[in-house]
Amino acid sequence: MLKRLERVTDDAAGRLSELFSNELPAALGAAGCDPVETESVWVQETERGTVTAFCVLQKNGRAHIAAAPFADFEELRAFLCASGAREVQGEAGLLAVLGVPVQTRCDLMRLQTPIRPEAETPFVTDGLDKVYDLLVTADSTPADADAKNAWVARNARGIFGGRTLLTAIYDETGAPVACAAADTFGDYAFLRDVASAPHCRKRGLARACVCTLCAILRERKKQIFLLAAENAAGFYRKCGFEKTDTIGLGNRKP
Repeated sequence: MLKRLERVTDDAAGRLSELFSNELPAALGAAGCDPVETESVWVQETERGTVTAFCVLQKNGRAHIAAAPFADFEELRAFLCASGAREVQGEAGLLAVLGVPVQTRCDLMRLQTPIRPEAETPFVTDGLDKVYDLLVTADSTPADADAKNAWVARNARGIFGGRTLLTAIYDETGAPVACAAADTFGDYAFLRDVASAPHCRKRGLARACVCTLCAILRERKKQIFLLAAENAAGFYRKCGFEKTDTIGLGNRKP
C-alpha cells in the first residue's frame, strides 16, 4: 500500500535512506528529495508496516524510485501512470520490471580507496553564479537564466543549511577553473558537479577538488557515492571510486 509522507522537510532524504540501509540505489533516489524541488514523497508498505519501496516526485516531472525485491510492482506501475511523471530514474533492473524504457545509463560508484589531496582546495560560500558559469562552460551547454537561478538557490540553501559542501580552484583573475560539490544526508554523501575549465584540464585540478571533499566527508564518517557517465568512470577510479550498480533514466510510456 502506498501512502504519502506529509510535511517533507530537509531531513526527509536522511530518513528515507535509513529505510534502505543496504539498498544503494534507494539512497541515491533519496538524494533527490529537496524540500523545495520535491512535489511529494510516497512510501509503499506491507500490511505489517515493512517499507518495500518509495518514490520521490519532483516538480520538473521526474520520479526517483527505489524498491526492495519483494515490493508490489503492479502497484508501483499503476502509481507511476497516475502520477504524471514523464521521466523515471532508478536502478536499471527496476526500470525494466516497471516497463520503463531506459534511454541513458550511468555508473553508481562508491569511494573504496581514499586518496589524500595533493593540495587542499578552498570551500565556497559565495560567488555561486561564477561556479555555475564554469559548469556550463565545461559541459558545453547553453546558459539558461532560470536554471542558473535555481542552481544558485539550491546550493545556497544547502551550504548555509550544512547539507552541501562546494569547493573550487580559482585563477589569477578570481574566476573558478575547477570545482566539485557534495550533498550529505544521514550516513551518505553524494558527489556531483565536478568540472574543470577546458583550458585547465589534465592538470589534476578537478581531482584535487574531489579528493578535498572526500577527505572532509570521510572525517564525518560518510559513505561517499556518485553517478558517473561511462566516459568519466576512469577519472573517478583514479580518485578511488569503484562501480557498485547501474542507474537508468527513462521516459515513461504514455
